[in-house]
Amino acid sequence: MLLIWIPVSIASNGRDVITGKEVSTSSGSSERHLGAIGEALARVSLSVKPRPFSELLREERMNRMAGASISGTDAGQKAVMEDILRTVAVPTEQFGRK
Repeated sequence: MLLIWIPVSIASNGRDVITGKEVSTSSGSSERHLGAIGEALARVSLSVKPRPFSELLREERMNRMAGASISGTDAGQKAVMEDILRTVAVPTEQFGRK
């Protein structure tokens, strides 16, 4: 049997119960990386209200517009993420919020 590992990363608006930071991981494709993702998700605090995920997308879009690279991703993932950021991450003002 041939195992093919697909590189994945996560970005979450959930906060880590220990660090208090939003949970995210860089891209990876090993069993160890899979364990790190599982641990990161297990540490998401359910008692802290997360900020809207749209804010994360908007921040990433603004970073990209300022020339920052999308860290921890390969070329294929960058293309997909850039497409998502172009089409999904719209300012919240368009939804009647400021």
